[in-house]
Amino acid sequence: MRISVHKHILFRLVFAITAGTSLFFLSCTGQKPSASELVALEPSISVSPEFKSIQVNPLPISLTSYLQSANISQQQWDQLFGVYVLDENGKAWDEDDLPVNGTYSVKENEIVFTPRYSFLKDTDYYIRFDLSQIPDINLEQEYAPAIVEHRFTVEVEQQVATYVEQVYPTSSVLPRNLLKFYIQFSASMIEGELLDNIHLIDSEGDTLEHVFLEIPQELWDSDRKRVTVLFDPGRVKRGLQLREQFDTAFNVGEAYTLVINNEWKDGRQKPIQEVFKKTFTISDDDQIRPNPNQWVVQSPKSETRESLKINFNESLDYALLKRVVTVHNEQGLLINGSISIGENEKEWIFEPDDHWNAANYYIQIEAILEDMAGNNLNSIFDVDLEIATEQEVRSEPIPYIRIPFKTK
Repeated sequence: MRISVHKHILFRLVFAITAGTSLFFLSCTGQKPSASELVALEPSISVSPEFKSIQVNPLPISLTSYLQSANISQQQWDQLFGVYVLDENGKAWDEDDLPVNGTYSVKENEIVFTPRYSFLKDTDYYIRFDLSQIPDINLEQEYAPAIVEHRFTVEVEQQVATYVEQVYPTSSVLPRNLLKFYIQFSASMIEGELLDNIHLIDSEGDTLEHVFLEIPQELWDSDRKRVTVLFDPGRVKRGLQLREQFDTAFNVGEAYTLVINNEWKDGRQKPIQEVFKKTFTISDDDQIRPNPNQWVVQSPKSETRESLKINFNESLDYALLKRVVTVHNEQGLLINGSISIGENEKEWIFEPDDHWNAANYYIQIEAILEDMAGNNLNSIFDVDLEIATEQEVRSEPIPYIRIPFKTK
C-alpha cells in the first residue's frame, strides 16, 4: 500500500489508532481487559486515505481505558506498538530491529504515536501491534493471532503547480482611470519579480510602457498570495507631468490584455502553472464617489442563518470589501460570520456564524472603501481643481457610515 504525504507536514505526522466499540463495556477505571476479550476481536490495521491515522479495529474501550491509567514505559510501548524501517529488500522484521523513535499517548480511545523526525521519502515501513505485550495480560496463543502487522511506503505528494486564481477587478469593462489590479495566486509567491512578469498589451499586440508604479516594496498580503499592482498615478491624475508626456494609459473603447508570465516563481522557487491573460475594454473615467444612498440592503430572516446582502450597483474594491465592512447588533457588538463577494464585486454577502435574532442591527462601512478608480466615500481620487466645488475640496472627512437594518 502506497500513500502520498506532503513533505513539509511529515515532521508533525501523527499515527492515530482509533479504538472500536467494545463487545463488553467497562467504565474508565483502569480495569484491565480480559485475555479472551482481546483475542476474540481479531484486530486488523489499515491506513487512512489521508495518511493522518492508522486504525486498529476493533479494540475494546476497556483496553484504551486501561492503557490510559497504566504506567507504561517507552520500551514497553515499543514492544506493544512499534514502527520499523524495512531495508531495500523488504526483509522480514526480527526482534533485534530498532523501532522508529517517537512518543506515545492514549486519549479518547486512541493510541497516538508521534515520530521524533519526519518519515523518509520512498521508504518502506512496518507496523507491529503485539497484543501479547500489554502489561500484566497473558494471552492464550491458541486463540486468534496476538500480533497484527501492516506495511506501507511514504512518498512525497506530487505538488500541484501554483497558478493565478483570479485578477480583480473581475469585470471585463474597466474605467480609463483604473487605479489598481489585485492578482490572487493559489499558493505563496516570492517577492521581487512583479514588474518583470506582468505586461499590458493593446489590441495591436504592442506592450504599454510606463504604466505600473515602481515602488521599492511590493504590496503583498500577509501570506504572499495576493499582490496589489498600482497604476502610476502620473498616468491617471490630470495635470501631472507623466500624463502630459505619455497621455493616459488607456484609450476609451479599446481592448487591452493583462498578461502574467508563467516564469514567475512561487515560494518553492517553481514557475507558476501557465500564462494568465485578462482581456478587458475601457470605459469613460469614473469621477463619482460611491453613493450609499443607491445601495440596496437585503435583510435576512430572524431565527435563520440567511445571508445579509448589499447590492452596490457598481464594482467596488475587492480587498477592501473583505476588510472594511462589518455587522453589529444594536448594542454595537460585532457579529461574527463569513464574507463573500458577488459577481464583478458589485455585491457583499455576509453569512453569520449564529442565527439572527428578531432585532435591529447595523452595517458599518469604513469611508476608505473605494471603487475601481480609487474614489472613496469621502473624496474623488482625481479631483480637477479647476472645476471642483469648494465642498468637494474642503469637505470634512468621515471615518465611517452606518446602515441600519432589521431582520424580517
